[in-house]
Formats: sequence, structure tokens, C-alpha cells
Amino acid sequence: MIYGVTFAQKNKSCKVLVPEISESYKGGCKDSLADGKGRAKGIDIYKGEFKNGLPDGKGKYEYENGNVFTGNYKDGLKHGEGKFVYSVAGKSYTQKGYWANGDYVGLSNPEISHRVIMTTGVDKIDVNKLNGDINKIKISFYAMLIKNVPLGLKISPSSGQVTQTAQDFFITNSSLGSNFIDIEYTIIKAGQKKVCLVSIEIIQNGNYEVIVTNE
Repeated sequence: MIYGVTFAQKNKSCKVLVPEISESYKGGCKDSLADGKGRAKGIDIYKGEFKNGLPDGKGKYEYENGNVFTGNYKDGLKHGEGKFVYSVAGKSYTQKGYWANGDYVGLSNPEISHRVIMTTGVDKIDVNKLNGDINKIKISFYAMLIKNVPLGLKISPSSGQVTQTAQDFFITNSSLGSNFIDIEYTIIKAGQKKVCLVSIEIIQNGNYEVIVTNE
């Protein structure tokens, strides 16, 4: 009796639903469709992960013309991080970045809208992307659950203007692309002044709310 062995399949009963790689298949199968790790061949060649008969997960796709894409797929389309090596007029080029539903969308992950780069002296920071097409960032500060304007506050965006309405601050008119925001202020803790620092990158333009809290 043999345990722990997966038998590769190579028969037409296990289908690949992409015509360009549907001539032959060897690999995992479920409900008569390519599923799991496998290799499919037609005019093109794909080796990697499948789901429901389609490339899904990490894989390498070799085109008939010699171009090669190595990266992530979803429902048979390039989706996620990857690298595309292609030739034009006999010269080789490499394109790296992210794809969404088969289309190249740039060097930044479209599923990540922001990131907190650094915090010092801050107990909590919340960055929320809100609904709406408006390009605006609202920043609020709380101490002991009470909204306030911290001492010596400096808000420095890489793009846009900072305005204040009551105890809220707004960054508007920022240009397209990433916006880096540096925040500096001072709190009094145990009778001592303490400098607090925050650095945020807003990767996707949109409507955001930033809440900075010291407990």
C-alpha cells in the first residue's frame, strides 16, 4: 500500500477552459476540470495553479511568441503581483507591478489604499477609506476620548493644502498619486512634554478619515 502519492492526470476528461492551453493537461483534477497544480499546453504553455479549469494562483505563462508572464492569476486572468517579459522589434523589456482582471494597473497594489509608515508616541491610529469620489483627507485628534487640537501641531502633506474647521483638519486639492503626510505634535504625560510623530502614505486618491489617539 502506498501513501502520500498524488497521481498526475493526462487525459481529455480533465478540461482546461482557456483555449490557448487546452490541448493537453497534466496535473490535479476536480469535477473533470483542472484544479490544483498542473501543466497545460496548446499554442501557449502554462505551469502553475488551477481552479475550476482556469489558471488561478501563482503560475508561469509562456506565449507562442516567446513572451513570458510570471505571477498571480484569478479566474484565468492576470490578477495581483507579477512580472511580464516581452520583446518589441527584437529588444527585450520587463514590466513589473500589479495586474487587475487582466490589465496592468501600475507599481502599487490596487487592493491597498494606504499604509502607516511610522508612529512615535501615539497610542492608536485609524485610517479609513470612505465612500465617495471626493479627494479629501480629514484628520482628527483625540486625548482621553476627547477631540482636541494638540500642542505644536504640524501637518505636512507632500501634496495639497491643509485647512482647519473647528477641531478637524482637512487636506484637499492634492495631486494624483501617492500623498505622504507627516504629522508632529506635543502631549503632556506625567508632567513631561512628549513629541508624537506620524507618517502616512495615501496610495489611492479618495475620501479618507484619519483618527490619531493618545489615551
